[in-house]
Amino acid sequence: VLTDPNGLLYMRTRFYNPALKRFMNADILEGSIADSTSLNVFTYVNGNPISYVDPWGLSAERGQPTIYYGKIDNPEDGKFGDLSKDNLTSKKFITWSDFFLTPESACLFEMKLLARALSVGEMQDVLMEMIDRFASGTGGEYTSDILTSIVEQHSVTQAFMSDVTTQFLLFYNKYDGNVSAFANSDAFKKALRDNGVLLSKYAYGGGVFDIDTYTGLTFAIHQWTSSQVDLTSLHVDGNNYSGTLRFTFQDTFGLDTEDINQFGALAGFRYWYILQHYDKYKGSYVPFDTIVTIDYDFSGKIK
Repeated sequence: VLTDPNGLLYMRTRFYNPALKRFMNADILEGSIADSTSLNVFTYVNGNPISYVDPWGLSAERGQPTIYYGKIDNPEDGKFGDLSKDNLTSKKFITWSDFFLTPESACLFEMKLLARALSVGEMQDVLMEMIDRFASGTGGEYTSDILTSIVEQHSVTQAFMSDVTTQFLLFYNKYDGNVSAFANSDAFKKALRDNGVLLSKYAYGGGVFDIDTYTGLTFAIHQWTSSQVDLTSLHVDGNNYSGTLRFTFQDTFGLDTEDINQFGALAGFRYWYILQHYDKYKGSYVPFDTIVTIDYDFSGKIK
């Protein structure tokens, strides 16, 4: 006996046949004439398991299966106004002269100067927009069609999406198309780890001789801190299937101690770190989340 969110009791008496893709016995709730698909009391979520879920076995609810969610914890990136002058000067490369000789406007100028030096073409416009958002204290989420297009075409992004999709298709075949049996499961995540599909491995440059360092992508996004993969469409025709996985990437436009240790010799990065973390500026310079969403099509055949 189970209890639904409204406190109603019901028996677990329905059995699902994965071969027929139908329940073996009827739904205990009658359908509605206003929704003809609900009148078939043997179907699961009105025959649309991609757009709907049925967590209580009673009625369809709007849903979108999450195949995978992974996150790299790095809370310092999102902190701001959290360090005193003494704390800051204890960091590598930061000295007292950075405070006495450089006003806020000069810090922003140095930050933009570095961004222009480490970017080309449309990425310069994207970085100027990102820095202005940082300086506005808006926070929140940031998206850019230009940045999304550049990220989508990048070989690192394509490799990550391809590697995740490969594992998804293997599990899809293993479970005979029953996505809910493995979506975002520990088994699926373990398969990704065992095959080297780790979010931390898919970074955009940063090296002295890496082209991403000089075209602007590394400045905007060095490494994603989280990624979510949702199944947004699925079409089945016999043993053949096709569909779309939606990849949502997130990174925080902010610096941590590791960043300043690596790049603090460059004035632009040093002053970026000071503007973000100096407690005197609390609320004025706020990191934000950069979001990139990409649809990735797949197809295959259940063997």
